[in-house]
Amino acid sequence: MDLWYLDGKYYLLEINFRFGDGYLYAYGADDYFIKVIENNIKGIENQPCFGNYDNDV
Repeated sequence: MDLWYLDGKYYLLEINFRFGDGYLYAYGADDYFIKVIENNIKGIENQPCFGNYDNDV
């Protein structure tokens, strides 16, 4: 997502929903990336989950 900040306000320039190579790694590590996006669309706040992943994936 690209935002511009001008005169104390944020303006949305574009939203790019393409998934790069990093998505495959996140999915392989059991990160629920799609669920996070779904929550955002529904207005549900996502909770931080740092370190909550399987090792050696």
